[in-house]
Amino acid sequence: MRILQLTDDLERGGVQRVVVGLANGLAAAGDEVFVAAGDGPLWADLRGVGGAPQRAFRKPGVREVVHSATRLRTLVSELGIEIVDVHQRRLALIATHTLRRTNTIIIEHVHSRFDDHRWLSYRAPTLVAVGTDVAHSLKETYRKQYQRVIQINNGVPDPFPDGGIPVLPPAKPLRLVAIGRLVKEKDPWFFSKIVKNLRSLGVDVKATWVGDGPLRRDVRSNTVVDWVGETTDVTSYLIRSHALVVTSLREGLPLVAIEALASGRPVLTRDVGSCADVVRPGRSGILWPLNDSPEKAARLLINNLGLLDAAKARERLSTLGERARELYEREFTLEKMVVETRSLYKRVVCECGKAPC
Repeated sequence: MRILQLTDDLERGGVQRVVVGLANGLAAAGDEVFVAAGDGPLWADLRGVGGAPQRAFRKPGVREVVHSATRLRTLVSELGIEIVDVHQRRLALIATHTLRRTNTIIIEHVHSRFDDHRWLSYRAPTLVAVGTDVAHSLKETYRKQYQRVIQINNGVPDPFPDGGIPVLPPAKPLRLVAIGRLVKEKDPWFFSKIVKNLRSLGVDVKATWVGDGPLRRDVRSNTVVDWVGETTDVTSYLIRSHALVVTSLREGLPLVAIEALASGRPVLTRDVGSCADVVRPGRSGILWPLNDSPEKAARLLINNLGLLDAAKARERLSTLGERARELYEREFTLEKMVVETRSLYKRVVCECGKAPC
């Protein structure tokens, strides 16, 4: 199959890392894969994949939309593309309109739940829902036909393919890490308030936030958390911690949570988006309701993890981490994502009569 993965850029975001992982996996499976996107450092991570930065796909202005449509039509024709898999809502609309009179198959990966611009959204014939929450939204909120919506979860490469998951750090202090952009929707203030409440309730805790963003100057004056900036080595911070904390106000199916599972670390998170797909309460982590206060969330963690007894807490977190790793191996590997996506491609090509079934 000749496949084009289409997104707006290859910066270091979750969607972009999915695009790169999927493209590399498909290429390794023998497909001819191309990527069209704007600039970004993740171009360097592509292996055996064709493509070059396409600035036309970066900006949403009217002139850029026309340019994007023209450039997409040219790319599909020149490369003989059979399938265009789009990972950005605006570009999916452009692709659906631009290629509607061609034989090109259009598939749209829906990574997050959006409730605006309903009449312009999710027009591709086949929709890949990344997570249960997105699948539910497409079927119930957007009233998409059930057979058009296929759920395929994200997957990440195994950081420890030969086994040997690092053991947890010593019991004291409790080491918590949050990883994400310093933006309002990630709610770094809530993370710092949880840490402050844990300390006031008697827990010896060291907290680290990994990531950069526009709120950097606002949060750096807060000394409750160690704000370390951006990194390309997420795993090293995960394995030096007892657990990952996710305080986002909205999420899709966060890659960093899957990376925590892969590293044998439990996930402590607000119940937002498809986080419940990754966190099985009492098995791979802890969920708390979106509207809970930081104090209530802190007390929930203390009660469920036994944080006032450091040795018992470490034992509990270690058990959760082992189960988290098992969940990763069962449901969230990169190989599983690639196999399921490739199977979908083949099925759609067959249904369109472009290949024998």
